[in-house]
Parts: sequence; structure tokens; C-alpha cells
Amino acid sequence: IGINYLLYRFRFLESVDSTDSSPGTVYFAFSITVLFLAFWRTGSPGDLGYVAAAGAMAMTWGDALAAIVGKTVGRNRYTLFGSTRSYEGSAAMFLASATTMFLTLLLVPGSPLSPLSAPLGLGTALVAALVAALVAALAEAASPSGTDNISVPLLAGFTIFGILSLLGQ
Repeated sequence: IGINYLLYRFRFLESVDSTDSSPGTVYFAFSITVLFLAFWRTGSPGDLGYVAAAGAMAMTWGDALAAIVGKTVGRNRYTLFGSTRSYEGSAAMFLASATTMFLTLLLVPGSPLSPLSAPLGLGTALVAALVAALVAALAEAASPSGTDNISVPLLAGFTIFGILSLLGQ
């Protein structure tokens, strides 16, 4: 977080932090740190590191593909709370987030990456991923510039946690 802040503040990497950019890289580091502090318990049956990883997937894959798709083929625009996005980018956000979160939830619990965690069933992983992807896509659409790097991973991760809790996982 500190290094990202210094890089942002003093613009050491102009390709990452241009003069008109927001502190999104700082926000992302912060949100991922919060997720892993909340859920990662290595060597414990209570390890939910896969929830943190799934929340990160919404940002790393979903938001990245939303930006690429939105900029390259996004023709149908909408504005929500002052943020303009494209329907094509938002659809890419939802699909990429749902896919990567589903694969994380299905493949990581009970694997060598999280051996003490109980595997999730196909239906549980799918429901959690779809609902969290919807929340992540809405958060990305409504977040002012750069703040989606906080809202998307945190809301996705905590949504997954809430769904798993409701389903008794």
C-alpha cells in the first residue's frame, strides 16, 4: 500500500499513474489487504482465503476486461451516479467476474492451495459467483473514477462470504 502510494504520489511510473489518474492502485492494494486479513487463515479449517481470492478476481479479471471491452467495442453508453460506462463493458465485467469467481470457489477449497477448507458444491459456487458478479458489476458501474478498486473486490468478497454463510458453508 505504501509503495503504491509513493508511486502514485510522485508519479514514478507514468504509464501506471498519469497526471490525471486516481489513486486506484493504492485503493486496490488496500482492498486486497483487507480481504486477506479478513479471510486468510493458513493451516486452519476456518481458512477462507479463497473468498479473498475470488473477490480479487472480480477486480483483476472483471474490471480489466470491462475496460478493454468498453474501450474497444463499447458503443452503447450509460451514466450512473456521474460515471459513464458501456453496456458491453459492464457485460464483460459480469461474465469475467462470474467465471473467474466460480472457478476460484469451485477449485480452490479443498485443493493444495487451501487443503483444510471444505470444498464447495457446484451449485453453491455457482450461486455465490453469480450474485457476487452482479454486485461487482453494479459497484463498478456506480463507482466514481478509481474508487471501484475499493468497492469491487470488497463488495464481491463480502457478498460471497454472506452467501456462503446463508447457505451454511
